[in-house]
Amino acid sequence: MGANRDTLIIGARLLEPIIRSVGAKPALFMVWPDVTRNAFFDACRDSY
Repeated sequence: MGANRDTLIIGARLLEPIIRSVGAKPALFMVWPDVTRNAFFDACRDSY
């Protein structure tokens, strides 16, 4: 989870000022693991 979460945070922080500069509000949409990977749902949710 570490590298993916770190990448998500870095990307969000880089894009936030650009998004806000045009008057928009940043939002993250969580991806859901497919049905064959339901066991990873909690880890995916915790990453966000």
